Amino acid sequence: MRGHLNLIILATLIASLAACNSKPTVTQEQSKAESLLNAASELTAMSRPDSALTLLDSVLNLNGIDDTVHAMAVGEKANNMLILGRMADALPLCRQAISEGERIGNDEVLINQYSTCGIVYRRLGLADSAMWAYQHGIEVSKRVGLKDYVANLYNNIAVMFVETDRLKEGISYAEEATRWATEAKDTVELFSALATKASALLKQKDYKGARHTIVPHFDEILSTGSTPLALKTASPMLQSCIKLGLIDEADSYLRKLQPVMQKVEPASNGSLGILEIEAALMHAQHNYKGELALWNRIETLCKTNQGVPQQRIMWSKAECMRLTGNTNEALRYMREAYNIADSTKNSNVNRQLSEFSVRYNTQQKELQIVKLNQEKATERARLMTVVLVLAVTSMLLAFGIVLILYKRRIANQRYELNLRRKYIEGLESERARLARELHDGVCNDLLGLQILMTTSDKEQTIPILKDIMIGVRQISHDLMPPRFAHADIAKVAADYVTHYPLANCKINFQATDTDRWQHIDQAKAFEIYRIVQELMGNIAKHANAHIINVSMTYEKWGQIVLEVENDGAQPQLKDSPNGIGLYTTTDRVLGMNGEIKRSETNGMYKVEIKLNS
Repeated sequence: MRGHLNLIILATLIASLAACNSKPTVTQEQSKAESLLNAASELTAMSRPDSALTLLDSVLNLNGIDDTVHAMAVGEKANNMLILGRMADALPLCRQAISEGERIGNDEVLINQYSTCGIVYRRLGLADSAMWAYQHGIEVSKRVGLKDYVANLYNNIAVMFVETDRLKEGISYAEEATRWATEAKDTVELFSALATKASALLKQKDYKGARHTIVPHFDEILSTGSTPLALKTASPMLQSCIKLGLIDEADSYLRKLQPVMQKVEPASNGSLGILEIEAALMHAQHNYKGELALWNRIETLCKTNQGVPQQRIMWSKAECMRLTGNTNEALRYMREAYNIADSTKNSNVNRQLSEFSVRYNTQQKELQIVKLNQEKATERARLMTVVLVLAVTSMLLAFGIVLILYKRRIANQRYELNLRRKYIEGLESERARLARELHDGVCNDLLGLQILMTTSDKEQTIPILKDIMIGVRQISHDLMPPRFAHADIAKVAADYVTHYPLANCKINFQATDTDRWQHIDQAKAFEIYRIVQELMGNIAKHANAHIINVSMTYEKWGQIVLEVENDGAQPQLKDSPNGIGLYTTTDRVLGMNGEIKRSETNGMYKVEIKLNS
């Protein structure tokens, strides 16, 4: 196979040199581009994406090639980026190929790229966008009567549902793909759909069903010569054999798969998946040293393609160390796995924490049994047991502290996410309010000004123009987010409140004189600023206020108290929770784990908000 690859590259170089020795024409460039594109497609089929990308870049750098070849080359490049796991690079190429395919009306390009685009969206976690791409691909495929492509796209939808654990739907779409592949007499798509169905059955723990789905066809699958198909079907079959305890059978199939493994890039996703299964087989055979060596190899390969999460590698190595009696190394790998999970904000961290806890509890019980056995031996053996127990207890204590700190960090992260969500909701409400301000205020004033300018003296329009300018300035002030780089929240709020354009109203602002305001993080300061805006806006709209008092206090124990009161009648400050302004304000306060109270004393209506700094 390597010799075949060298022949392809050599033929490509000869074609390039021949082209350099003659004056290029459109025909020569076109012929050269088609040859390079065909060679790249062969390399892709041989799971050699890096080599294929080199040829595809050569095609795209040629001048005088037609739009069809160019669109196919862009699409083929997107496919190879997908194989390499470079989703961020693959997505814009998919979109470009779809755009070119639509422009030239090439259904083949469209179908291929809708499929690739769907896979990229799926791996990026954008399920809705993936379904959009798949459905468009199915529509085009059915329209032109390409049943094999319909089968392929239904199978991709099935894969998406299986990956999101919607297994019944995944099996249903896999069976639909099987039906279309059978009608098309396309064995590759048929076996691919069977592999998807087997993966779903494996997740349902129907190991017999998963194994039976692939085993009768596996020799025929190998005979197709399709490396990706062989790897895709082998994975659920081998895992099912291991789960069923059919170790010898799994070992036999792995040996059959070795010629296929020699054809693929060692760091490709398919190769890494089979290596993981081989590690699981060694684990079942109690060959922990061999398994550890294999995990070290996988870790090295993942430096170029992170096909296996680093956390899983560390945990597996820790398990090997634990089972070989190397407790200190096991704990070190466990800690490293936790650090990786924390830095990447792994969404499965709660499940993994539970698994780690179970493992540690099991380890502790085993150590206690060893201690009891050692107590029946000599005094020296009892002393060694006590030392061992103390050492393990210290490690567990350290682990407990790390776990507590980790959970606290997770809670802070959730809190920050909640703040961002509240900010977005407040932003939408703010946009709606500003739209009403523009429509009901500035637009109507401008209409009146237009009428007045056509019927009256221009001098009479000056006061109206000033009012409109004040209104627009206030709206722009509301739109502009505060800048906390050069001023703290107390100074920003003071500037906003004291310049609030409310006629016939005395506005007072007071804040505790402390330098601690500048230590409040910008996200919380922004929320406090928006709360002040909402409360001032509510008073301006609903109250006939002559006095407004705003105060901000930073208590010694770290609590922030914001009070806004006025002497006007404001129904929203009584018992009605339906006011949009106060609803948004309450949402912001609760989003920061704060408290909000409304009261009326001696004709003054007050809102009091307490927040933890």
